[in-house]
Amino acid sequence: MQRKFIYLFFIAIVMSSFSFVSDGKLPRKLRKLKTVSYIPSGQFDGQSIAGFYMFETEVTNLQFREFLASLKRSGERKLYDEYCINNSMWEPVEADKLNVNPMTYAMLDDYPVVNISKNAAEAYCKWLSNHWNTVQDDYVVEFRLPLESEWKYAAQGGHKHAPYPWGGYYMRNNKDCVLAQVAESDKGLGPVEAESYFPNDFGLYNMSGNVSEMLADGDVAIGGNWMSTAADATISSTIPMEQSPFVGFRPVMTYKTR
Repeated sequence: MQRKFIYLFFIAIVMSSFSFVSDGKLPRKLRKLKTVSYIPSGQFDGQSIAGFYMFETEVTNLQFREFLASLKRSGERKLYDEYCINNSMWEPVEADKLNVNPMTYAMLDDYPVVNISKNAAEAYCKWLSNHWNTVQDDYVVEFRLPLESEWKYAAQGGHKHAPYPWGGYYMRNNKDCVLAQVAESDKGLGPVEAESYFPNDFGLYNMSGNVSEMLADGDVAIGGNWMSTAADATISSTIPMEQSPFVGFRPVMTYKTR
């Protein structure tokens, strides 16, 4: 009996050394990744979802400009031009109704980047992966666009059937406050800062409204945006994936030991 106890105690110690995988704690060499939240494993639509990490907010103008600046420093002028933010996409929008200035929007550091292509978003993810695989040598890190099942599961925040990330069935709370940046918002038309409103129970901001978000699988963006009605800004709401002021992105991250 004593030998069995010692054996089980030893197994418990060994398993505890891997606890960061199951409880979402990042290993020491990755802890500067303060922009991600852990999404625990679970079930979605009859399939198992393994645990992963996800950006707490949509990628911001500042974060994307850092990527573009890196391309410019490396002399990748052709890629810089290909992936650059296209401000002309604002032109069909009635600027006088916006809460932002389209001409200077890309310089608003904490607002979600828009007017970029899916190729640019994927290139950003690859660049960020390469960075984290260069600055440490214990783990292989991958950033990428989420699968639709991953995105919806993360957006639910543990609430299986509610259409909105906060676990509710309505866009307004009992004080009649709008809970996301949509057409009915008191904050006016246009994107707002990426860390606005309250996060869901997984720590993710603006999974409804603000900007629709790109997916790895399919040619749609999901979650509604600042021009959506409440009914069109649910977890399942989609629009065509195209370069526009309504679409941004939010990477997921996984890692494994080298």
